[in-house]
Order: sequence, then structure tokens, then C-alpha cells
Amino acid sequence: MAQAQGLAALEARLAQDLAWLELPPKAWIPPQAHDGQAVLDVVVIGGGMAGLTAATALKMLGIHAVVLDKASVGQEGPWVTSARMETLRSPKVLTGPALGLPALTFRAWYEAQFGVAAWDALDKIPRPQWMDYLRWFRRVMAVDLRNDHAVEAIEPTNEGHVRLQVRHQGALQTLLARRVVLATGRDGLGSAWLPPEAQHIPPSRRAHSADLFDATRLHGLRVAVVGGSASAMDCAATALEAGAERVDLLVRRSVLPRINKVKGSGNPGITHGYQHLPDEWKWRLRHYMNVQQTPPPRGSSLRVFRHPQAHMHLGSPLLSVRDTAQGLWLTTPKAEHRVDFVIFCTGFRVALAERPELAAIAPHLKLWSDRYQPAAGDEDEELSSMPDLGPAFEFQPKQAGSCPGLERIHCFCYPAAMSHGQVSGDIPAISDGAQRLARGIASHFYGEDVKHHEQAIHDFADPELLGDEWPAADVIDRMVPLPESDPLHAIRHQRAKVVNATQQSYDALLSPGLQSVPLRERLLLAWYACRLTPHPALAAHYRERLNAYDIEEDVCQAIEGDQLSLLTDARLRALLAFTRTLILNPVQGDRAALQTLPQAGYSTPAVVAIAQLIAFLSYQTRVVSGLSALQQARAASQENAA
Repeated sequence: MAQAQGLAALEARLAQDLAWLELPPKAWIPPQAHDGQAVLDVVVIGGGMAGLTAATALKMLGIHAVVLDKASVGQEGPWVTSARMETLRSPKVLTGPALGLPALTFRAWYEAQFGVAAWDALDKIPRPQWMDYLRWFRRVMAVDLRNDHAVEAIEPTNEGHVRLQVRHQGALQTLLARRVVLATGRDGLGSAWLPPEAQHIPPSRRAHSADLFDATRLHGLRVAVVGGSASAMDCAATALEAGAERVDLLVRRSVLPRINKVKGSGNPGITHGYQHLPDEWKWRLRHYMNVQQTPPPRGSSLRVFRHPQAHMHLGSPLLSVRDTAQGLWLTTPKAEHRVDFVIFCTGFRVALAERPELAAIAPHLKLWSDRYQPAAGDEDEELSSMPDLGPAFEFQPKQAGSCPGLERIHCFCYPAAMSHGQVSGDIPAISDGAQRLARGIASHFYGEDVKHHEQAIHDFADPELLGDEWPAADVIDRMVPLPESDPLHAIRHQRAKVVNATQQSYDALLSPGLQSVPLRERLLLAWYACRLTPHPALAAHYRERLNAYDIEEDVCQAIEGDQLSLLTDARLRALLAFTRTLILNPVQGDRAALQTLPQAGYSTPAVVAIAQLIAFLSYQTRVVSGLSALQQARAASQENAA
């Protein structure tokens, strides 16, 4: 088996390949100047993976590109700044930015240093190592990348060039370029999106997943992560690994998708043919994948839920935030969560007004909302806000002639996806996109077979998540964990209507939205009832939910020791005494017993809710106890048979 030969040998091989291919070709664009100032051929804004690949693709056609990046050397892109995954999510075999040159691939770079056996043993590419590879890419391809250059204004002119205002080392300078390429990443035409509720949180106590923040500051804190995406899992894992006391993931969806439908679209046809599809087909495919959404990777999910202090809350959109001296109170339809810090993994949006460098062109850009109106029910704000680009990723004006020179600016970042597909930011097709940008190559094959490819997307059924990555959302399933293959699981779930109604009853009776009885009192009732039954696992479950509240010592002693006389709160004493009567001596739950609740200040609707909750707890306890008994009896039978 081949051994590692070292980078020097690989670089010699790369140089030989380029020489055999006569690459790069000689410069063929005549130099230009304006008022005595040289006009650059192309300026690429952004020196991350997309910018490096675009500049190199241009170089392979004899076009010199100057790349500007505001970051310091070696910090370009998100890989060692805001990205928090352990490994890349893409398979290691994808050739990424290599532009068809085998010696420029990550695999060649890796094997040159560590050997073929190490490559075979590698699962996925460690994120910091990918950044090391991009630094090497920059060096061996001699990319003209200028760091610490922040572009503050982009102004197209009617004189055949674009004027750039660039700040470097505190000084503002003007550059002229015939073409400008925006390779500015996921938020290239906008910003990270925060929901309105975030405005009620002090900036020092919140962050977006795209922000740079010191994870060590989360040590010992209660952290909420809003979202269920890959970045949400990465942020949750980062907080847990930094020593967070507890991490709660608040997920809007009641069920996370398990299948990554985007994987089902991956083939050369969609890469080269998508750009030529009729508008309705582009919308149909992109909207379908948006609606289906992408599940978090299995590995990222397991990374989070190997920590016992990680908690998933599905069907829990953030409704409101209260900032108190005791912490931030986050309200969802199912619970209130007291936390110290919130990380929003809520994605990005196209928001041209938030990019001051685009102020001169923003009012003139033609968007997909100007081009196409989907059928009712197929609206998609993200797709509508994306720019309507020409065949070389160039901007187009809403009104002809309104912004001379606008077409000299090219959008080679994520918002190009609606016009060109996912070829301008993700690893799988970054070379194809860069070559299209540089050469204008297009393919019609995908358009001819679009129905076949659409069906392939719908038929794709390789699950990303298997359902065992985090505790079950159903409380009874969590109390008695049973594999889906277990006959007891099948019996319990034979009537989905009953299972769903049971969980919905739990959610309704213990919802913050039930105003007649405070949630704290209902949880104390549940904890006490499950200790009286007794059922230790359920009691522990309700006690854990009470961790969000400061429970007085006398209350804990009274419930744990079944000594209600210790309670100084007469209202709570009446509530728990009534609970005790119905749990231990239901025959005595007569009118006289009921009257104790109104005398303690409970309204008639509150009394009804209390009685319903106690009845539900009795039912829940019987179901859990029955399943546990069946499970234990089967285990004993199997042991005796053995």
C-alpha cells in the first residue's frame, strides 16, 4: 500500500499536471486604465472556499483576480471562526474546489501527509483540517488574496468598471475593476436572522449561531438553543462540551425530518441543467426541498445527546421572553424554561438594506419576487427575496438602464441558489459553479429529464436520523423506553389515536397556557401524586420540570415525607390534601372534600382542571406501571427459559 510521500512531492505532481495541461494560459485581457488609475480585471470579495475557487477558475482561463477579505491571514470563511461542527457534513470523497485537478483534491493533500491507510480509516473530514487544506490551496495556486481589506462601498459606473471603496489598515482607498464577484458566503446579501423575541434579551445574553463568541463563558450556565438544524446541534454540543449546566433545544416542528431530500437531487443533471429550467420548475423543486427541510446529521445529534443534561423540546416555538433577575424566562406552548443564555440558530435572510456596501445597488436589484408569482399555497419568502441573476451570476436591474454597470457585479454566494442551484457555496458542486462563473458553460440535459429527477427526489428514502438520537418526546415512551422492533412497543402504539391523545392530554393539562391553576402548582400536584402512588420514575420526571422554579424547603420536605402539616401555604396545603384524598381514598372525594378547594381560593374552572389532572395522573401511572410490569415479566420468563 502506498505510503505518505509528503507535500513537496504532491506539489511537484500538481505543477507537472498544470504544465501538461498548459494551465494557466497566458494573460489575454488587455490592460485598462481610467484617469491614470489601473483598472483590475476582476475583484473577488471574500477569500473563503468560494472566493478561492472562483479566483482559481478565472486564473485557469487566463483572467487575473484580486481577492479581498476583511479577515486576517488564515481566518477566511467560517471554518475556524463561527463553524462549530466536529467534522464536515459532506462525504470525504467529494472533490470540492479541486476544479478537476486530482493533485488539488483534499484526498491528495491528506494522503501525501498521512498515507492511504489513514485515508481509508478516515470517516469525515475534521473541520480545522479542512481549513488547513484551504490555506494550502491558496498557497499552491498562488491566489492573489489580500487580507484585512474591508469593502465599504460598491458603485457601478457607466464607464465600463465598478468603483470600490476599501478600508485597509485604517485608510480608505479606491479600487477600480471591470468585474466584481461577491463570494461572501451564506449571508452574502443580508444577515443572520433573529426573531422579534430576541430583542427582549440583552445582547450580552444571546448570540446567533453565526456570531463569534467564547464558548467557555457558557460553563455552568443554563443554555437554550432555538432551532433544530445542523447548526443548532453544533451549538448545543459546543455549549455542553464547554460545561453548560443544562441545554434545552426549542424546536418549532413537532417532528424533525429524518430524510435529507436534497441528497436525492444530487447528480450532474441538476448541477448543469437546473439553470435552464422554466421558472415554475425551479420554484417547484426549490420550494419542495425548502418545505421538507434538512434534518440535522445523525453524528451531530448523537454528539449532543450523549450528554444527559441535553433536552429536546419538539413542538416548542418560542412565544415570548421575560428578562428577570433570576434569569431569562422563555415561554413555549408546552413549558416555561429558565435559562441564562440563548443561542438562536434561526438561519439567515436576504436583507440588502442591512449591507451598507450595497447601498448604491440595492434599490435597483431585480428579485425573484419581481419575476415570478407562485400559485397560492406555494409562497416562499426566502425564494422570493433571492436575486434574479443572469447566466453568469450577474445582477439584473428591475428597470432597464436604472443602474448602469449593475451587470458587472456577480453574485457567487448562497442567494444565487434560486437562479443557479446550489453551486455557489456548498462543497459538492463548488467547482462546477466557479467554472460556470468563469466560462459561462451550461447544460440542457437536466431540463430534458426533469420529471425523472423530480421523482428521484421524492423517492429518496435514505434516513439521516433513526429516531434514537434523543429521548422520545412522548412521556410514556420516555418512562418505558422500548425499541420500535419490540412487540410491546407495537402493542402500545397499535392505536396511534390513543397514544397521541394521551400525550396531548399531558401537554394540555401541564401547559403554561392553562391560566386557572398556575403551572408551578400543577407540577407540585403531579410530583406529590406520583410519590403517593408511588412511581419513582414519573415522580422524578415531574420533579425535574420543577427545577425551573425555586421550590421552598418546607414544600420539598412536606411532599417527600408526606407531611402536609409542614406547609405554611394554606392554598397549597388544601390542593395537596385534596390530591391525597383522591389518590389514596377516592371514596372520600365527596362534596365536602371538593369544598376545601373553593375555600382555598380556587375557582370552579380551576377545581375542574385539578380533578382532571389527578385523574390523568392516575391513568398515566397505570399505563407506565403496566408496561414496566410486562417488560419485567418477559425478562424474567426469558431468564428462566435460559
